[in-house]
Amino acid sequence: MTEKTTSPPRAAVGIGLIVVLACGAVSALMQLYLVIPMSPRLRERYGMSDATTAWMLATFGLAFGLGNLFFGPYSDRRDRRSVMAVGLVGAAGAALTAGHAGSALVLFLARGVGGFFTAAFAAVALAYLGEVLEPRLRPIGLAIVSGCFLLAGIAGQGLGLAGVRSVGIGVVFTASAVPLVVVAVLVLRLPRARNTVAARSSAEQLRSAARLVRIPAISASYLAAVTLLLAFVGLYSGISISSEQVLGTGDLLDLYLLRLVGIPGILLGIFGGPLIRRWGSARVGLLALATASAGVALVATATSVLTVAVWSAVFMIGLGLAVPSVVATVSAAADSDRGVAMAGYGFLIGIGACTAPLLAAALAPAGFPVLCLTLAAVLAAAAAVFGYRTRAG
Repeated sequence: MTEKTTSPPRAAVGIGLIVVLACGAVSALMQLYLVIPMSPRLRERYGMSDATTAWMLATFGLAFGLGNLFFGPYSDRRDRRSVMAVGLVGAAGAALTAGHAGSALVLFLARGVGGFFTAAFAAVALAYLGEVLEPRLRPIGLAIVSGCFLLAGIAGQGLGLAGVRSVGIGVVFTASAVPLVVVAVLVLRLPRARNTVAARSSAEQLRSAARLVRIPAISASYLAAVTLLLAFVGLYSGISISSEQVLGTGDLLDLYLLRLVGIPGILLGIFGGPLIRRWGSARVGLLALATASAGVALVATATSVLTVAVWSAVFMIGLGLAVPSVVATVSAAADSDRGVAMAGYGFLIGIGACTAPLLAAALAPAGFPVLCLTLAAVLAAAAAVFGYRTRAG
């Protein structure tokens, strides 16, 4: 493939780059999720308190959010493929460091560095797709790649549970680094995006950001973005904290089966591009956020592993469709400012991911149902604002 790509790639090439970026999305965002089931083991290993462990989980999300603010605008002036590749390699190095950390301080630093470099892939990949795919493939590509960010949650927690159960924490982090390097090599072989804002200065990009947040569809999408990983990470953090008291089980297989029931909902989101193209991202997003809110509210009423599994599956159906809908709304409204717009989106989902374990830990004494109802209320508020503002915009 040549460096000077001036027209969208053929369908076969487009599908190939979607596959590469989907693999990158799973590999990169796994780094956020794999420590959730390993947190009790890490707490014991490094002698951390519950509060310190919650901050260890939050460190990655905070650094991820800040990294989006840097790499998104930065990629507008650089080759997006190179930015993604550097991020993947940096995340791999951080994972190796975390797996062999000799102290809690080194672990914290490695997680922070990993979150920062992971952001170089996350927001940049979505902006890249919006520029390089032909219009008929764009909604499908955005739906698949953004859906894979949630699929990474299932894969990452599965790998983390394997570390607790058998192979060990160091092996888990090392294994998670390998696909990052492989995808980094593949990303450099993708077509070059047509960068329409390469000549803009940082000041001009800041003015673009100020303009974007005044667009109703984008401001509503940004509010929704905060709630996406807040709800996702918050629910599963709460399950990990309260499994014995609420579910009557601490068995790792049972806990992972509760994650697996979310796969159908995530797949619905991954293949939800045609739904978004037919009904519009605003309409699908409103329905999806409302469904996620209802699902997590019903989890609060569950009294067994089976009922938690059923209602969490409903929650994931809503969340699985909400993610690509919000991404598609931001991408369409931002037009040529996709890099800046996706940086804002990535920052806010990082803030949600950062806040989630802290919220779960803070509400743990009040009980798991209180956490679920809190998340339901947040999602319901986001749905109301998203529906009103996207219609108004």
